Amino acid sequence: MQYSPGFFFSFRLFLTFSVFFGLTILYMQRTNMGIAILCMVNHSSVDTQQFIPDVAVDDLTCNFEKKNYTLRDGNFSWPKKTQGLILSMFFYGYFFSQIPGGWLSSKIGGVRTFGLSIFLGSITTVFIPFAAKINLYLLLVFRFLTGFFHGPCFPSLGTLWSHWAPPTERSRILGIATSGVQLGNIIALPFGGILCQHGFDGGWPSIFYIYGVFGIVWAAFFLAFFSESPAHQKSISREESFYIIHSINKPVNRPKKTPWKSLITSKASLAIYVVTFCFNWGAYLYMTQIPTYIRDVLQFDIESNGILSSIPFLVSWIVVIISSFIADYLISKNKLQKISVRKLYTSLSMFTPMCALIFLSYVDCSSPYLGVFFLILGQALNGCSGTGGFFINSHEIAGPFSGILIGIQNMIGTIPGFIGPYIVGHITSNHKLEEWRIVFWLTSFLYCFGCIFYLIFTEVEVQNWAKCDKTQTRPNLDSEKIDLNEMSL
Repeated sequence: MQYSPGFFFSFRLFLTFSVFFGLTILYMQRTNMGIAILCMVNHSSVDTQQFIPDVAVDDLTCNFEKKNYTLRDGNFSWPKKTQGLILSMFFYGYFFSQIPGGWLSSKIGGVRTFGLSIFLGSITTVFIPFAAKINLYLLLVFRFLTGFFHGPCFPSLGTLWSHWAPPTERSRILGIATSGVQLGNIIALPFGGILCQHGFDGGWPSIFYIYGVFGIVWAAFFLAFFSESPAHQKSISREESFYIIHSINKPVNRPKKTPWKSLITSKASLAIYVVTFCFNWGAYLYMTQIPTYIRDVLQFDIESNGILSSIPFLVSWIVVIISSFIADYLISKNKLQKISVRKLYTSLSMFTPMCALIFLSYVDCSSPYLGVFFLILGQALNGCSGTGGFFINSHEIAGPFSGILIGIQNMIGTIPGFIGPYIVGHITSNHKLEEWRIVFWLTSFLYCFGCIFYLIFTEVEVQNWAKCDKTQTRPNLDSEKIDLNEMSL
């Protein structure tokens, strides 16, 4: 029986939490513009002070919220379309660095790529206030560069965990690490709202300075302390290093030629691509546009805006942790077939926000907390997509070509990030409830279409085109530059 060093207080758990905090910072920097732009824009000059929707609501109905609405006017007269372009530029850069990021991590390693990605993105984040004060086009360039530098983060993690995550612990390691995504949103939005009103250098610039410095400090530590594999890592016990290397380096099938056509056009692949696009449309709506909706329609002040914008992500974070254990239980105890779990969890993550957005589209500032409830409901079960839903399929159907499939999936999933804010900005140019209703109904339709398409065409087994040749090879442990024979357990 193979010896297994304890997981708690282990070096691999320390690495897991380090990646967790890296992803937290990554998403703090990704979402910071969504809250900062509310303080950057001179709302008086672009005629955005009249937030009352064109519905039968008298002035007294929203009086309570108006008293608390003390948004500071910024220095930039950007119309809604320009604001949408600023929000979307991050995702243009993010889109173009997915495949290069995967290639780079295969050349220099996942640790270096992940650390450098956040380090460079943090530097461009710090310079965003300077760029904004100089020229709009320079701001767009720096937002693009931030997205471009952040793009390799997730492809690089595939390489990183292939050296550090034993197969029997992979689910818990990835679950802990990726939950930093939700925490990043939880911290970024309320903290950004406070800095927007009370921060230094005029408020909003402090958001980028602080979030950027956090990333620089974290990246410096991460790059200096961690190595690409346990064999080269200092401060790890010989027993744990041996355990990780031995558990990962099993005999494996030699991959055949990459089936590019099937990767792109097979029904199982298309099911993942379509549902990812539709799901991310809604996810990015929450990430970049909900603070604007809370201001336009529900009319909360900027500090309340940040807190309320973060609550849905807090609930989603809790659901991610709980639902991952439930999914494992349902499958391991044969309560449901694996494909049934995938369909159930995907349906929860798609149909629930679909219904919530439909109800939300009829809520005005007379019932602001009802609107907050539907926002929370819509985001609460999103995490099911990654704990038991369609995101797991990427690792199931493509065998040794899962990395390529994930790269394609991530590129397609990024498209809503740069076209969504522009479209939403165009539709909601007058800040009326009826305009937001169009946005929410459009998003609900995409949720519905994507989920139904997935339910019809999804598969959970390795596809024929992804199956390997029978020839086997054993990885060369000597390449790890460690003498395993000297490691006595």
